[in-house]
Amino acid sequence: MTVAQQRIEQLDKKTKQRLIALFGTLEIFYEVFYLMMQNEHQLDVYRPEGWSAKLSSVQYYRRLATERLQKECAIDTDLLEDIYSDYFEDFANYRERAPKISNEEFLTVLKKLIV
Repeated sequence: MTVAQQRIEQLDKKTKQRLIALFGTLEIFYEVFYLMMQNEHQLDVYRPEGWSAKLSSVQYYRRLATERLQKECAIDTDLLEDIYSDYFEDFANYRERAPKISNEEFLTVLKKLIV
């Protein structure tokens, strides 16, 4: 279990309930923010066609999701930074982990967060 996952487990009951209301489970919360960072980083590193506009969109949606999370769940950015750190540690160590949610689930949660 990573530091971020431990911190999520240590959140107070009220915060966990708010996260579950938004995401369905705490695991999905972790996964969504991990995948947002992964998508952002991979666009920046690999620069596929149209990468600049896509990167701007990804960053914009991540900011919106972060603001909503802070407003509704009182999650501090340190926890999110720990999740992002998990991604970068995996990337630096050439660990490619399979997503634990489908693209459809990811997009459904993301749309819910940014509305």
